[in-house]
Amino acid sequence: MAEKKSRDRVTDGRACGRPAQHPDRLLTEVWPGTPMGELMRRYWQPVGVSRRLGALPQRAHLLGEDLVLSRSSTASGWGARRGTK
Repeated sequence: MAEKKSRDRVTDGRACGRPAQHPDRLLTEVWPGTPMGELMRRYWQPVGVSRRLGALPQRAHLLGEDLVLSRSSTASGWGARRGTK
């Protein structure tokens, strides 16, 4: 039985003779103070699944920030969020 010849994998972003790709920092960096980071913070982001959240708070990391997920005993059912009183 003949062995299959393995293809060399290119892992630097090149394909079909195209030059190597470089990430666009304006679009890929989401840390606080970056343009895309500020844009993404204007919208709701899914962070956790409610049914998996128990009585104890859980850590989460999103858009370069450390967050805490917790349940609230208030009528709304929502815990405190970043930037709220």
